[in-house]
Amino acid sequence: MSDTERLETLDESGKPPKSRIKDAQSALEIWNVMRRADAASSFDRARIDSGYANEPPFGSKIPAYRVNVSWGWLDMVLGMAVAGYVDIYNAVESFFECPTDYGQMGEKKELEDVCAQKISEIIREWPDFFPNFLRVASVFIKHGVGVALFNDESDWRWEATDLSDFKMPRKTKVGQENIKVAGCLRFCSPVDLYKMIEDEDRAEDLGYDVDAIKKAIRTSIENNNNFSQFKDTDWEKLQIEFRNNDLFFSSGSSNAENIRVVHMWVQEFDGRVSHYMVLDDENCEDFLYKGIGKYDNIYQAFILFTYGVGTNGYYHGIRGQGYKAFPEHGALNIAACQMLEMATYGSAMTLQPKDESAMQEMQFMPVGPFNLITPGVQVLKDSMVPNVSQNALPVLQQFGQMFRDRTAQYN
Repeated sequence: MSDTERLETLDESGKPPKSRIKDAQSALEIWNVMRRADAASSFDRARIDSGYANEPPFGSKIPAYRVNVSWGWLDMVLGMAVAGYVDIYNAVESFFECPTDYGQMGEKKELEDVCAQKISEIIREWPDFFPNFLRVASVFIKHGVGVALFNDESDWRWEATDLSDFKMPRKTKVGQENIKVAGCLRFCSPVDLYKMIEDEDRAEDLGYDVDAIKKAIRTSIENNNNFSQFKDTDWEKLQIEFRNNDLFFSSGSSNAENIRVVHMWVQEFDGRVSHYMVLDDENCEDFLYKGIGKYDNIYQAFILFTYGVGTNGYYHGIRGQGYKAFPEHGALNIAACQMLEMATYGSAMTLQPKDESAMQEMQFMPVGPFNLITPGVQVLKDSMVPNVSQNALPVLQQFGQMFRDRTAQYN
């Protein structure tokens, strides 16, 4: 089944449907198809994220005496690149211009400056602005695509997310007008959902299904965020929790109140965009929310920030800093670990027992500033130590230069 196969189309008379999403199950099937189609890309992004998280290069099965350290190359260049966006944020007093037709010709400029300054102050005073700004900048740099979601058509505040939660059909060309259907997984607490229906009459007028949301809240203890059923697709979520050493998550016992809600956006035949909310549960029966033709265009629902057009002009062909630097990051980690091993072994004193008996009886006895060793053990003065300055160090420097060249464009 393709990503859009469950969308309604023209009837036999050629009349378009009012809504292209027939029911909640159809919306959930479209979401699951998009999520499964993104499984391979999700796995690749999770591997890249492990580099930024400084996971050691040799895993956990390497002997304890071996050097197994991630030297933070990716995390370093990400911090340097994000710093540039922070500088942009701090460098300007007003984020944008605010043209207006109000006032006389001579006073328009002053009014526009005052409006732009006051609106910028409001944005800066919003507590969640800077964290969301940093997250969009980080995922934009790492993977080439960052996403900002609006809560509704009248709320300017937005939430940051990435392609681990936001899904669209494969082979969608870069350009938001080309996105005909998209979905995003959000985690809501019972309190969040209850706020939507606190005024039940108004909630129903706005498009919320009060009974369906109440049912979701009542059964939230059973709808925990255990990802065991999605282990083949949600690689990024699993990696985040494993990185946090979240044993409660692994056993399905924590965050039991978190409710998985899928937001869906679909372009209708009249060009407007509808918004739907369904439970991420195969037993879901009804929409939690349905707003047909809610947005005039897709930009009112979300904004995608993309680093270029990728290798083929499709969203899933866009690559970020992580994709380009991950191979060198791994090679640098391994080379640096091996060089440290050679330096450690080369600086150690080498002892050679004369026979097996001396090997078994070998002891060190500290006497003031001296160490005495048992008879039959010889100290080797000229032990063979690899010359790292002639073989390993040039290779390490070459990898370092290659790494800097591939990441410089993101600063």
